Amino acid sequence: MSAELPATVPGPVPPDDRAAWYAPGVRAQYHVGAGVVATVTETDEGYRYRTREPALSHREQEARTRVEASTEDEADSRPRTRQEAIDQLAAGRQSGWRHPGGQVRSPAARRRLGYHLDASRRGLGELTPLALDDRIRIADTSGDRLAVHTRDFAPVVTELDTDTPHLDRFLSERLAATTVEYEGFAVPVVVYRRHVLGADTYHTRYAVAEPSRRRDDEEHLQAVRNRLLEAPPDSVLEDRSGAVIERARTLLARRLRGPDLSRIRRRLRRALGRLPSSIGAPETVFRTDRLSDRLDDLAYHVARDLVGDGPLSIPMRDPRIRAIEVPGIGEGVTVVPQPDAALEESRMPTNLSITDPDAFRRLARSLAAEGGVELSSDRPVATVAVERPVDGRGGGSVPSDEAGRTRTLECSISLPAAAGTGAHISITAERAAPPSPIELVDRGVLGPELVAAIWTVLAETGSVVFVGSARAEPIAALAAHAPFVPPEARPVSLPGTERAVTVPHETGVTIGREAVPQDDRTAVGDRAGLDPGMVLLAGIGAPEPMRRFGSVLAAGRGSLAAARTADRGFFVDAATSAGLSGRTLHTVDLLVELPDRATSEPATGWIPAGESPPGDARGTVPPAEGRETARAAVEWTQVFGSGRSGEEGGTARGVEQLADRDDSFDPADLERRGQYVEYLQAESMTDRAALLGFLADMRTDEAATVERIQRTLS
Repeated sequence: MSAELPATVPGPVPPDDRAAWYAPGVRAQYHVGAGVVATVTETDEGYRYRTREPALSHREQEARTRVEASTEDEADSRPRTRQEAIDQLAAGRQSGWRHPGGQVRSPAARRRLGYHLDASRRGLGELTPLALDDRIRIADTSGDRLAVHTRDFAPVVTELDTDTPHLDRFLSERLAATTVEYEGFAVPVVVYRRHVLGADTYHTRYAVAEPSRRRDDEEHLQAVRNRLLEAPPDSVLEDRSGAVIERARTLLARRLRGPDLSRIRRRLRRALGRLPSSIGAPETVFRTDRLSDRLDDLAYHVARDLVGDGPLSIPMRDPRIRAIEVPGIGEGVTVVPQPDAALEESRMPTNLSITDPDAFRRLARSLAAEGGVELSSDRPVATVAVERPVDGRGGGSVPSDEAGRTRTLECSISLPAAAGTGAHISITAERAAPPSPIELVDRGVLGPELVAAIWTVLAETGSVVFVGSARAEPIAALAAHAPFVPPEARPVSLPGTERAVTVPHETGVTIGREAVPQDDRTAVGDRAGLDPGMVLLAGIGAPEPMRRFGSVLAAGRGSLAAARTADRGFFVDAATSAGLSGRTLHTVDLLVELPDRATSEPATGWIPAGESPPGDARGTVPPAEGRETARAAVEWTQVFGSGRSGEEGGTARGVEQLADRDDSFDPADLERRGQYVEYLQAESMTDRAALLGFLADMRTDEAATVERIQRTLS
């Protein structure tokens, strides 16, 4: 029989080697991590993809079944993207599974069992092995089976159905991930894009990974909340949040531990010690959380509900978020990111919602009371302003100097009617710190020449108006250029549809909204005896603020205003509808049309064209003349921005036209301030305090400052 065998046997080779006589169809076999091996096999029907996970013994499989039966499948705690699943598995057993006793004691058995438990409860289930494979590039769900495209083979059919749970998460792409600080808790936040066709209107979503809760945790939380409301901690007046969190941890620890737990443990140990050694110790039930971690998780929810803003606590403190919308009870919360937050979507749904009507009423009344309004059936609607701290660790997309600051949030609140309808909360967040002009230049929003022109017009107490959509943030652009307002001009900031912008000068005065009568068509500065030389108006799109703006122009005062309108044409529509004539609008020295975030074009600068139209400056345009006639009342000439500065000599012609419009605008001043802007950009002076310091140096000794600029630029 030995004569029938070959004289030599081929040496061992990897299964994917073509010389591997024992695996002729294998084209690739490799380790993907966590003990998982992937194999690509070529068949007559094409490529097939299989994975081999760590094998479990019979006892280990029984332990896994018991653990999964004793724990709740918390879908919201699962990773929302494939990258999150990779990070979680690579970081180790984050879920805190405790190894069983008895026969599952070896390190290898614990590793195998820990992987399967993490994959089934903290991973993506059956898709976890595929998520770990970094060679997989694309997934295809068009067939009966899930197909993937790897780095070397495509398409490769897997053994999974296209309706496998969590497939939408496996196909999601993580766009941004950060943490938001709330009362000492670092809460992860992820923005991801879903690549599932026909599944959702919005393909980019915003998810807050709050600490997960078990099914029976709500009973503990409600009991602790009631206890804290009945008997608040003694130190709640000195440290409201800290006192509530500390007391909540104490009450929760009592409920979770139980008063006689240590005694029960001692008795159990003595009873187990008397068992025959052949029986072995019973396998303990795995715990998904250590007690300290679980206390932290539950204390977060208590603090969030009692001293925070409920489910809105994290979005209200995220500096990347500009607006928050709660359309109703049980409806999903949506957020709107800041234009510079490196997020493409203008509106993103979240995983947050307020499903309890009582919780919605408590949050609505709390926000209104903080703004000085008591909501009731007689007054179910209110608009208030509240302050919230800002976490400045926005993943590099927001300035880090916003840490520790607060920002104002405008809250529009409506209590539900008797039928439970009509409830909503709409929150618009101001920036904790307005951007600087150099920051806008670096982002490509404004050109350096246009910034120099704005600076010159304001220095000569002229009139500058920013127009643009809400996403273009014209009010933020106004606040960015407020340092250029001369302090000696006695600037006064008035509210329009928005809160007044704070004037960054000691001589400036900011007047609150409550001090401005709604029917006041005169300059408030005149009534108060302030005699301002420059007036700042934030949000002049509504009729009354627009008429107030017209009064400032008619009085010959300098102005810096902002209007949330789509373009300059709609700005003229709003002005003429409010009663401003073309002659009044012709006194605007420079109109800056800000680009929408969807375009990469910079802002453009416009000046009124031709001579001032005849007529009374405070006259109106008859409505019968129509919109086209109203827009024709003022024609505009582009002097800066796209289509002008790109031409040869375009910037110079823009400077000349702006100087020809008003003798006070010297082309030499524009050129000199253009060099100043170039210097500020070279020095990366994006901090507002640094810009104010530079302007103070210019007023103190311009010659010495210019010499320093020349040395830097040379």
